[in-house]
Amino acid sequence: MDSQTPNQMPPMASMPPQKCCSIKAVAIIVVIIIIVALVYFWVIREEEMPLTDLEKEAILNQIQKQPDEITTNLQKTSSSDELNAIADDLQNTELDNLDKELEDIEKELNI
Repeated sequence: MDSQTPNQMPPMASMPPQKCCSIKAVAIIVVIIIIVALVYFWVIREEEMPLTDLEKEAILNQIQKQPDEITTNLQKTSSSDELNAIADDLQNTELDNLDKELEDIEKELNI
């Protein structure tokens, strides 16, 4: 009579070498998938971390310290109040890209 009951697994030594290798391969693949998933979620979490108030303030201060070409150009107007001078100032003033910097700030602050 066999000393093993039907519910017991045979010892690993009696398993064929093919089955043992396939179990090891599956275990290695599962471990690799788990590691890849953990690294992926860790990287995603790092990218989505919101900025603190101090970081936002530092970014705003850095942006404000940079020279602004558009503002500088807008301040270059003649001091004359003649109609021709005013017309020339209006003609030379470029208002197309005034909100471009706001878009850049919003992108940096993730607003």
